[in-house]
Amino acid sequence: MGTSVVSPATTVAITGMDAGILGIVAIATLILLLVVREAVGSRGFGRREDPRMLFLSKVLTAPILALLAVFATIVVVKIWEVL
Repeated sequence: MGTSVVSPATTVAITGMDAGILGIVAIATLILLLVVREAVGSRGFGRREDPRMLFLSKVLTAPILALLAVFATIVVVKIWEVL
Protein backbone atom coordinates (compact mmCIF):
# COMPACT_ATOMS: atom_id res chain seq x y z
CA MET A 1 0.00 0.00 0.00
CA GLY A 2 1.51 3.30 -1.05
CA THR A 3 1.28 6.56 0.79
CA SER A 4 1.71 10.03 -0.56
CA VAL A 5 3.13 13.03 1.20
CA VAL A 6 1.65 16.41 0.38
CA SER A 7 2.89 19.57 2.00
CA PRO A 8 0.34 21.83 3.68
CA ALA A 9 1.32 24.68 1.36
CA THR A 10 0.28 22.59 -1.63
CA THR A 11 -3.10 21.71 -0.18
CA VAL A 12 -3.87 25.29 0.85
CA ALA A 13 -2.69 26.96 -2.35
CA ILE A 14 -5.49 28.50 -4.38
CA THR A 15 -4.96 29.87 -7.84
CA GLY A 16 -6.07 33.40 -8.66
CA MET A 17 -9.08 32.21 -10.66
CA ASP A 18 -10.21 29.86 -7.89
CA ALA A 19 -9.89 32.64 -5.34
CA GLY A 20 -12.05 34.90 -7.51
CA ILE A 21 -14.75 32.27 -7.82
CA LEU A 22 -14.55 31.58 -4.09
CA GLY A 23 -14.98 35.31 -3.39
CA ILE A 24 -18.02 35.53 -5.68
CA VAL A 25 -19.61 32.52 -3.97
CA ALA A 26 -18.92 33.99 -0.52
CA ILE A 27 -20.43 37.36 -1.44
CA ALA A 28 -23.48 35.75 -3.08
CA THR A 29 -24.01 33.61 0.03
CA LEU A 30 -23.67 36.67 2.26
CA ILE A 31 -26.29 38.55 0.24
CA LEU A 32 -28.64 35.55 0.34
CA LEU A 33 -28.29 35.18 4.11
CA LEU A 34 -28.87 38.91 4.64
CA VAL A 35 -32.03 38.78 2.52
CA VAL A 36 -33.34 35.73 4.41
CA ARG A 37 -32.57 37.31 7.76
CA GLU A 38 -34.32 40.53 6.75
CA ALA A 39 -37.37 38.59 5.55
CA VAL A 40 -37.47 36.58 8.78
CA GLY A 41 -37.00 39.71 10.89
CA SER A 42 -39.82 41.58 9.18
CA ARG A 43 -42.34 38.85 9.98
CA GLY A 44 -44.16 39.28 13.22
CA PHE A 45 -44.00 43.03 13.75
CA GLY A 46 -47.34 44.10 15.14
CA ARG A 47 -48.30 40.47 15.75
CA ARG A 48 -47.17 37.78 18.09
CA GLU A 49 -43.71 36.72 16.94
CA ASP A 50 -43.14 33.11 15.93
CA PRO A 51 -40.43 31.51 18.11
CA ARG A 52 -39.09 29.57 15.11
CA MET A 53 -38.53 32.80 13.20
CA LEU A 54 -36.76 34.38 16.18
CA PHE A 55 -34.53 31.30 16.45
CA LEU A 56 -33.73 31.39 12.71
CA SER A 57 -32.91 35.08 12.95
CA LYS A 58 -30.48 34.43 15.80
CA VAL A 59 -28.92 31.38 14.11
CA LEU A 60 -28.19 33.34 10.92
CA THR A 61 -26.04 35.84 12.82
CA ALA A 62 -22.95 33.59 13.04
CA PRO A 63 -22.61 32.77 9.32
CA ILE A 64 -23.32 36.39 8.40
CA LEU A 65 -20.52 37.60 10.65
CA ALA A 66 -18.15 34.97 9.27
CA LEU A 67 -18.94 35.92 5.67
CA LEU A 68 -18.55 39.62 6.52
CA ALA A 69 -15.06 38.78 7.77
CA VAL A 70 -14.34 36.95 4.49
CA PHE A 71 -15.65 39.91 2.50
CA ALA A 72 -13.50 42.34 4.50
CA THR A 73 -10.47 40.13 3.93
CA ILE A 74 -11.13 40.05 0.19
CA VAL A 75 -11.39 43.84 0.10
CA VAL A 76 -8.16 44.29 2.08
CA VAL A 77 -6.28 41.83 -0.17
CA LYS A 78 -7.52 43.56 -3.33
CA ILE A 79 -6.51 46.96 -1.98
CA TRP A 80 -3.10 45.53 -1.01
CA GLU A 81 -2.66 44.18 -4.56
CA VAL A 82 -3.35 47.62 -6.03
CA LEU A 83 -0.84 49.33 -3.74
